[in-house]
Amino acid sequence: MAAEVRLTEDIKYLIELLRLIWLSLIAVSGGTIGLLLGELTTRRLWFAGIGIVGMILLTTALAYLHRQIKSLIPQLGEV
Repeated sequence: MAAEVRLTEDIKYLIELLRLIWLSLIAVSGGTIGLLLGELTTRRLWFAGIGIVGMILLTTALAYLHRQIKSLIPQLGEV
């Protein structure tokens, strides 16, 4: 029973982390697009490039968390 509760709490934690990363990805994407819509100066291009790198990192984190959650759910049925 304790293993089931721990696994359930781990899944809940990962889902909340997934939500946080989704919101961060939306915020970074919006900021990056906003930078690219204005006048393209060197400074804006640098910040947009940093935003694009951040979007790639957040997308990678989303994919990792998604796979982690999908692997934990079947374990919950086994316990």
